[in-house]
Amino acid sequence: MQIRNAPAAADGGDLLACRMAMFGLDRDTLVNTDKYAFAEILRRCVNCTFRGACTIDLKRDPNNPV
Repeated sequence: MQIRNAPAAADGGDLLACRMAMFGLDRDTLVNTDKYAFAEILRRCVNCTFRGACTIDLKRDPNNPV
C-alpha cells in the first residue's frame, strides 16, 4: 500500500500533520506501525468538509486540542 502525502491547506500548511502533532502522533511512526490506520485518517482528512474550520482552529491555538 502506497501512502500519499497529506493534503495541504490553502495557506500551504499541512493540516493533517499539524493535527497529528497537536495530539502527539508521529506520522512516520503511524505509517510504519499501522499504515492502514494512517490511510483511513488520511482518507477522512481529504474528504472532510470542515477544512476551513480546522485551519482557523489551528491558527487560534495550535497547542490546545480543545
